[in-house]
Amino acid sequence: MTPPDRDPAEPEGGQRGAVIALLFVIGLALGGYWLFNALQHHNEIDNCIASGRRNCTGDLIHPDAPAP
Repeated sequence: MTPPDRDPAEPEGGQRGAVIALLFVIGLALGGYWLFNALQHHNEIDNCIASGRRNCTGDLIHPDAPAP
């Protein structure tokens, strides 16, 4: 059996589409990671403010916590 005729300029297997899809998925994963960290940081600030503390925009280290 002979393979069907293909255009020599066309990459085999649609590699260009696969690379674009891979880059898109990687971009989504990085965006999701950034969003998760941003929401977690804002949640820590909200918890700090709700506990009645001031200076919640600093390092968010509790005053009674031991030094690192």
